Parts: sequence; structure tokens; C-alpha cells
Amino acid sequence: MPPKKVLAELLPIHKSSHTFLPKSRRRWDIWLLAGISLVLALVRINLGLFSSTFPSTSLKNQSSAMPPDPIASIHMFLGTSLLTFLAIVATMVMYRTFMDPPNEFERINQKHFLPILMGSTLLFLIILSVLSILIGQESPEAILTSHHFLVTQNIELISIILIGNIITLLLGKKSATLFFLISSMIIAVIPSSQYEMVILPLIAGPISSSLALILPGRIGSLKSGALSGLVTAVLFLGMEISIANPTLFTLKTESIAIIATTLLLPMLENVAMPLLEKSLGLLSEASLTELLDLNHPLLHEFSQKAPGSFFHSLAVAQIAEAAALSIGENTKLARVSAYFHDIGKMDKPQYFIENQTTFNRHELLTPRMSSLILIDHVRKGIELGKKYALPETIISAIPEHHGTRVMQYFLRKSRDGSNNPGDIPSESDFRYPGPKPQTKITAILMMADAIEATGRAVKIQDASPARAISVIDETLLEIQKDGQLDECPLTISEIATLKEVFTRTLLQTQHKRIAYPGAKAPGITSSWKPKDAS
Repeated sequence: MPPKKVLAELLPIHKSSHTFLPKSRRRWDIWLLAGISLVLALVRINLGLFSSTFPSTSLKNQSSAMPPDPIASIHMFLGTSLLTFLAIVATMVMYRTFMDPPNEFERINQKHFLPILMGSTLLFLIILSVLSILIGQESPEAILTSHHFLVTQNIELISIILIGNIITLLLGKKSATLFFLISSMIIAVIPSSQYEMVILPLIAGPISSSLALILPGRIGSLKSGALSGLVTAVLFLGMEISIANPTLFTLKTESIAIIATTLLLPMLENVAMPLLEKSLGLLSEASLTELLDLNHPLLHEFSQKAPGSFFHSLAVAQIAEAAALSIGENTKLARVSAYFHDIGKMDKPQYFIENQTTFNRHELLTPRMSSLILIDHVRKGIELGKKYALPETIISAIPEHHGTRVMQYFLRKSRDGSNNPGDIPSESDFRYPGPKPQTKITAILMMADAIEATGRAVKIQDASPARAISVIDETLLEIQKDGQLDECPLTISEIATLKEVFTRTLLQTQHKRIAYPGAKAPGITSSWKPKDAS
């Protein structure tokens, strides 16, 4: 992503009730920030307070009575401008972080908030302890002369950025910002800490965590790592040139900081993320991408044992993905949940109509026994999901996509076959155990599953558009009247939007087929013959 676009994404977007302002307006925001930074830098220099606020070891051996140097003044102005600009950007990023609603992973993984935050804080304390032990073995004079101060600052800040980025990918930017605040407070209570190290995590941290979300994926992590390292280097470089001419050691150290951050960020993410996901049952964008692979062992087994149910799941996934996109939900999560929602059917595939090729086995069973067999596929699906270590969110979609709905076919069949009025079966005997959908994704999955099955049952491809709309309306109305959407956060306007998407998607996926010349459908004869027929 070009630098201008990255910076534009970091800054808050001016939004009206319907449309975004043009990109040119957002570019003016960037130039305005730059102007504010220059003005504040001039004010800061004129007040003469900068050197007392940000002490540096590079001034330790300098005389305080040196005459003013024009080159040093230019360096001070440039360094102050850089620091002020990044501070303003970080402030606006933090404002946007707390104003934006939580993303889906922040909601999904929220119950693991305390373990991850406390574990991250403990890891940072361990890093500080190791650094203090290593540096404590040197004398104060050796520490100053060998530039341990600058190296230590880089290691501390890079570790904060790396840990904060992982928290961002798992829990969102709000939790990462809280970690940056905690790390700054920890540094503040250490007697040997410099003042700037209390502030720098609050500047570099929010910017780096936003970059981790703007540039996802393996290549994106390399780019975000390079940009995070660049931000770190610019911070330290701005701090150095604002009070002294940068030394060769400073330039080398900042170059190493960029390279280290670029390499460490993807490595740490690739090592830590799978471990955290598997051990705590977390969900991330990377794990969803892995589960989208149809060669997943569980999906491969599903396609072999229950091909009809497998293709039904693929059709539901297409409908659910389009529906999730229409209301701003995670499309990957919707598709993955649809892939695995019926995996329990592979235990007894011959008892589900989409897998039957000869006769219906339920004709040999009582309605109550048939309902028990069908209900049991939910329990079996949960067991398979746990066996293959699926994320908890994906497993929860298996029971929730049925909710507590009634198997109307077998209920009617049981009531029709009851000769004794006193033995009328109860509706509760033919209900799924639940729970009802708790999230928008599982609610979408319930509706998509019901609509896809109903569409095939009534042969939507042969029906008129008005008939198709009527069938979808009836199906959704039945789900709503049964109270299946009472526990999920779907709004009335979102349900109306979903209804339009379901109608359009179903008509597109189950469209009519043209009868090819020479093809004989059941009950249809064709008088057309190919030219070379005898």
C-alpha cells in the first residue's frame, strides 16, 4: 500500500450520514497536521524547553555554555517537527480506536482478554528484567560510553510494538492500547528510565497496531513490520537530532531497529499466533483463511461420507457469505461456519434426504425415532469439531444454526398417525436442543440453511420470481415467529436487507436450465435430431 494511502487510513475519516468525503479532503488533513507540527515545533524551540523535557545521554559530555549553532538549530527544528507530527497522528489514531465499534475478533475473543493481557504484561516484565540484569553487570561509565542506553531503548520499544501487534490481531486495538498504557506505566516506575521512554510507547504503539490491521496477511506483516520499524527509527532519530547532531552509531542503531522489527514481527506472529489460537481456542483472520481450504481433513472426510450434505453446505456458504457482506459482518467467518455446520451428518448420512439415492429410510421408522436420529447429528457434529480442534466459534454454529426449531414434517406425520386423541405428541419432542442463535453470523446461517433447503424442496428454479419471494418470506417469517432470532443482535433493518440478499442470491444460484437439443428430460420427447443422425 502506498505511504499516502497508509497514512490516510490511519487518520480518522470524516463521515456524514451517507457518504465519505472525497480523498482530496483527507489529503488536506495530512497537510494540516504537518503544518500544526511545524508551528508547534517553532513554539517549542522558542520557549527553550525541549532539552529539559527530553534529556539524552548524548548531552552528558557536552558543555551547557556552548554558543548557538545554526546547523544544530535546524536539526532541533526538524526533530521536534517529526516528534510532534507523530504524536498528533498517534493521538488521532487512539481517538479513532476508542470511537470505533469493536471488530468481530474483539467480540469473539473477549473472554480471553485478561489471560492475554496479563500474559503479555508478564512477558514484557521478563524482557525488562533480562535487560536490567545484562546492563547491571556494566559500570555506569561503560554503559554511557558503549551506548547501551540507545540499544536498550530500541529493544524495549520493539518488544512493546511486537506484543501490541499480536494483541491487536487477537483482541483489537482497544486492548492493545491498554497494553501500551500499562507498559508505559511500568517503565515510568523504573528509577533508571528516561522520560522519553514513558511517552514513546504511546506514540509508536497505536500507529504500529493500526498498521497491523491495515496490512494483514504474510506479505502485509512484512510491510507493517517495516513501517513499524521505520516509525520506531524516526522517533529515536527525531529525538536525537532535536538536541544534537546524529552520530554514526545512532544511524546504525536505527537501521538495525528497522531490520529487526521487519524480521521479528512476521516471525513472532507466525510462531505465537497458532500457539495462542490452539491453546486458548482463539480465532483470527489467519485461522479463518486456513479453514477455508476445502482440503481440510474434516471437510475431505465430509465430502466422501456425505456428498449430498457437503454440497448443501457449499450452497449455504455462498448464500451466507453474500448475506454477511450486506450487513458488514465477517464474510470468511460466515463461509467457514457454513462449511462445518452439518459435519455431524457424516455419522449416519443415509438418514438425510440429500444423501439418499434409493429409498427413504425414515419410512421404516416412527416419526419420534426419526427425529431422534436427526437431532443426534448436532451432538455428533460438536464431537467432531472438538476432535479436529476447530475454534469454539465455529463449533457453536453447529447447534445454534438449528436453534430450537421444530421438525415440522415429523411432527405432522406423528400427529396424523395418532389414533388416540390423548396421545397427541408434544411439540417439544420434535425440537432441536438449541441454543438459539447468539450472534449475527449464526442467525444468518440458520436463515440461509432453511432457505436453501426450502428452495430445493419447492424447486425455486422452476418457480416464478414472485413464488420464490413468497417462499423466502414464509420461511423467514416462520423463523421469526418461533422466536429463533430473539437472542441475537440482528435489527429489523438488517433482517430486511438480508431478505433482499437471500432472494437475489437464491434466484441466481438456483436458476432455470435451458433444455439442450437432443436432451430428454423425464416425460419430455424431442423430435430434434443431429445432422449426422441416421
